[in-house]
Amino acid sequence: MDINAALPLVIRKSKAHGGLARGLHEAAKAIEKHNAHL
Repeated sequence: MDINAALPLVIRKSKAHGGLARGLHEAAKAIEKHNAHL
């Protein structure tokens, strides 16, 4: 699975749980810490 396939899936799941803003915030923190996994 590449990033283009994973992103819509993550957004769809986060909308279902109402956590899109939180998910983006967590992703930004992980990227800033150089701790992100794609």
